[in-house]
Amino acid sequence: MLGAAWSVQTNNAHWILDDKELQDATQGFQSQKSFRKDFFAYCKLLNVTPHPKLCPKLDEEDKDLLGYDESDTDTVNVRNWMLDGASLKVMSLALHNCPAIHTVTILSTRPHARVRNNVTWYVVGAAAIADMMKANTKLAVLNLFRNDLHDDGAAALAYALTENKTLLHLSVANNHITSQGATAMIRGLTRYILRDDQLQHAAEVEVQIQAALEAAKKQKKKLERADVIKELNVPDMETVDGVVYGVGNATLQSLTLSGNAMTTVDELMPLNKLLEDHHVKLKTHLHVIKVQRMFPATATSNAKPSLSELLAL
Repeated sequence: MLGAAWSVQTNNAHWILDDKELQDATQGFQSQKSFRKDFFAYCKLLNVTPHPKLCPKLDEEDKDLLGYDESDTDTVNVRNWMLDGASLKVMSLALHNCPAIHTVTILSTRPHARVRNNVTWYVVGAAAIADMMKANTKLAVLNLFRNDLHDDGAAALAYALTENKTLLHLSVANNHITSQGATAMIRGLTRYILRDDQLQHAAEVEVQIQAALEAAKKQKKKLERADVIKELNVPDMETVDGVVYGVGNATLQSLTLSGNAMTTVDELMPLNKLLEDHHVKLKTHLHVIKVQRMFPATATSNAKPSLSELLAL
């Protein structure tokens, strides 16, 4: 649908693929390592009308664009435009194999309310962005200011954070996130409970780890367990009181939670306890967590001495 006019309603009406069907449809896709080229190729493959702000159409008669190098694109910036679920899925796919993109900014892209009843932004949108965070190995800055993520969206991003090893700065400001969603994001930085699929994957990989170590032993080669784990891309884990946990993200430098749905400083206490309990680990990479524009000035001044130094009120 490359020649059709874009609209939220048009794309959502044509997007009928579930995750399995999407995987089958894109299995043989050959990436050109260019966000723009891959975006348009995926749109054509999946019958999606390109979003005018995610990938603007270039004027081929503009002399200033004759020397335009599509591989030069290093940022994706969408502000105050509605985004449909199909466009977010395609963006996520195009970012999987794009080494140049280091910054993605999506500001105030909430769809019309009627569209949200059919395709919920914080379910589809956050899931698509979370998938991109897991696969992309170059993204350093992700700004999702005011996108109606809510707690479900925050939880999806939290799990994606645990698998991401390159993101440095993440903003989810003004997204109606409560203490529950904010705490989930801090768990993604500290210690999180493994999902059933992650536990199953870990068990399957353990067999491969033992096989690799045994093979190295027979060949009288030195092979450390940590090296095998790194090679197989297994999440770091630790067992506490018989429960297996995943070790959180180890690269993020700043997290912005400002302007969300917390009204009292007491709501920060669950996440503050996590910050204090894991202070030593967090100080190796995390500089600040911004929780501003939510509490009265008098409340913040009185609370500062009892809160983690990582919190900026």
